[in-house]
Amino acid sequence: MMKKKIAILFGGYSTEYNVSLQSANSIIRNINNEIYEKVLIGITREGNWFRYYGTTNNILNDTWYLNEDECVPVVISPNRNLGGIIELTGSTNKFTKIDAAFPVLH
Repeated sequence: MMKKKIAILFGGYSTEYNVSLQSANSIIRNINNEIYEKVLIGITREGNWFRYYGTTNNILNDTWYLNEDECVPVVISPNRNLGGIIELTGSTNKFTKIDAAFPVLH
């Protein structure tokens, strides 16, 4: 069985930013990894979107955005037929199809 790709969005330009990080951490740690492949998308307090490849501990202690090697700028594909995200990697952007999104934004 192929895993479903689930985008988990956390953070955001909100006064509830820290609550979002706590909630996302709980979801990330408890989601069934045999069924779902997690695609973590963090939104900074300033509103910048990143595909996050680091550890959940860095989300919990709010240092997730500090390591540039673990964060890639990302946008949601404007093409409804594609249904995914585009990582802005420079010369060759990377597309990832997403089956569902779990917005953990408060």
